[in-house]
Amino acid sequence: MSLDQEPARWDKIFWTLVIELVAFSMMFGGGLHALQSVVVITSIPLILIMATASISIIKWIKEDHAESSSIEKTINEEPTKLTS
Repeated sequence: MSLDQEPARWDKIFWTLVIELVAFSMMFGGGLHALQSVVVITSIPLILIMATASISIIKWIKEDHAESSSIEKTINEEPTKLTS
């Protein structure tokens, strides 16, 4: 499916029902306090995932910067080697 196509009707209906089911269960299961508890509980694993992703991207940027610096040095040194 390309980005400009609409999803199937059954797909939209399914996700609408799932979202409604979650909202109704939260509303009848304890209201706002229950919703706050669920948000806090589900955020803990996401915090760990985001921390891992942040560390990973910092390492990747450092490696990429070191690699690009060595390539620049090589490019800048080659003309002098050719003329010598």
